[in-house]
Amino acid sequence: KKQGKVAATVAPLVVAQSVNTVFQPLKAELDAAAAGFKVIPDGLKSFSPGFDKALGKGWSLNGIHIIAGNREVGKSTMLIQQALLAESKIPVLFISFEQNLRGFIASAAGIMNGINRTEVLGSLAVPGTVGDQVRLTFGAAIDRLQTKLSNNLFFSGIETGRTTLEADEIAQLASMLPLAQNKLVIIDAACESDFNGGVSAQLHKLRNVATENGLTVIISLHTSGEMLKRPNIIDEPDMVLLDKYQRYTDTIVNVTTEKANLRKFVAMIKGQVDPILLGSLEQKSLQLCGGKRLKGDTYTLVRFIHNRNSRRDMLLFLYQPDTGKFFELATVPLSRA
Repeated sequence: KKQGKVAATVAPLVVAQSVNTVFQPLKAELDAAAAGFKVIPDGLKSFSPGFDKALGKGWSLNGIHIIAGNREVGKSTMLIQQALLAESKIPVLFISFEQNLRGFIASAAGIMNGINRTEVLGSLAVPGTVGDQVRLTFGAAIDRLQTKLSNNLFFSGIETGRTTLEADEIAQLASMLPLAQNKLVIIDAACESDFNGGVSAQLHKLRNVATENGLTVIISLHTSGEMLKRPNIIDEPDMVLLDKYQRYTDTIVNVTTEKANLRKFVAMIKGQVDPILLGSLEQKSLQLCGGKRLKGDTYTLVRFIHNRNSRRDMLLFLYQPDTGKFFELATVPLSRA
């Protein structure tokens, strides 16, 4: 019994000593790795040069990144593009709270091949010659997707009956991916209410899971809110997002999409809607999309309101929801109110 009491008092001392052995003065940390602190480490390449620049060489590895915004602003399209880009190099797990496998394959095939998904998917069931041609076009897109994909992309959708976002489940699913130093986990169309036990608890766990398992995690998050009157300013709605998520994340991106964003962007730069700059951006839009403007074309503002690399930029894109394409037009820095 006495030996048991002694052991109970000694154990904490051993733990304390082991902690002290890895706790170093800042100068010692710099002496050991000064060169590494002078450059931004390589990250995971995104689908856009502007994204990569704002992020600082891409998504930081082993980090948690959030893309927030209202529904139907293009968040899922961005993440499908990201998955298709990354899967050629590393294992990618795409978890969707809204799509099933059939829907994901249709979206991925449309985005990869640049077909008008609205027209094609709306005409697949049409009988006769018109329907036959659409089915041939869509079938060829599926075939090209199948040919171009590696064995690195994995999908888990609504067929699983998943209703909550759990860090432990993410860790379990990621452990089933092929062995690799880096892996990408994409969680699409999540809501704040999906975080079982609360946002703070699950993000804290998820951050540990990402660090321990070499996971880079990108989450698209449905939020609600009015369109910002001054998108170039970090304003009160942004502070709400920062208050909830900044502590646990490496990046918070806020996305808004509406046709008026082009004029808003010009007005922010010039103080008014300058017709020359407006015409220049419209002409650039036309050139980038190969002269193929569609009825559903709109403009997306992507605002980096939090970034571990300290850049706070706003990007303007032409967004074609029908084809799932984003065309980068311009970038300006964000400022505080």
